[in-house]
Amino acid sequence: MDFDDLKTIAAFGGFAGLFYSIYKDFLLKPKIKGKITNIVSYTLDGEFCYKDMLHISHKVEGISYVLQLSVFALNRSFNLKKIKVIFRYTNDKTNYEATVYATPFISITPVNGENKQLNISENEHLPLLHILEKDKNNIRYLTCIVEKQLSDETKTALDSYRNSRDDDKYNQLISEKAIFSEVDIYFYDCKEKFILLNLKSKDIDPKLFFYNENVFK
Repeated sequence: MDFDDLKTIAAFGGFAGLFYSIYKDFLLKPKIKGKITNIVSYTLDGEFCYKDMLHISHKVEGISYVLQLSVFALNRSFNLKKIKVIFRYTNDKTNYEATVYATPFISITPVNGENKQLNISENEHLPLLHILEKDKNNIRYLTCIVEKQLSDETKTALDSYRNSRDDDKYNQLISEKAIFSEVDIYFYDCKEKFILLNLKSKDIDPKLFFYNENVFK
């Protein structure tokens, strides 16, 4: 093999590398991976009030969540237009579409603490994220309400535990009714194409919950 042959091989190798780079950046479909890193708060009697574009008032009531997520894009960056969130619960075949909202201040009771006010900046809300950069981890918060009605039996039990000040049974029942089996997050781009991220509660490890005190007031 002479020098010209080596130059040809080197040139071909460079072309192949360039082609693979272009293929990877423009032809491979993006993927979105992630996990729930913290269930910051949940409550059975949450509510959110807002006005639509016609200034008509609305109130959403149900199970409210503040979830901390770690999400990132693979293969290429993803331009995010909107998200849709679906919750499912054990022994319940219904798919519940959550009302996702963003607000700077939320009064909550963290799972492992006392009443506090959550102060989330604009760039920390998942639905306000404009782009998921490739290979970059994004820690974001998802605030939403699921309009899931409690049975009369559950309401009666909660009232009984509250009146008798049986905090252990009261909190245990709230956890049983609020904890979901899985949640689907649909990430939509500007062409209304979506990528589905499925997250299961069984994969959440409470021992790894990390509370960033900077988001509390």
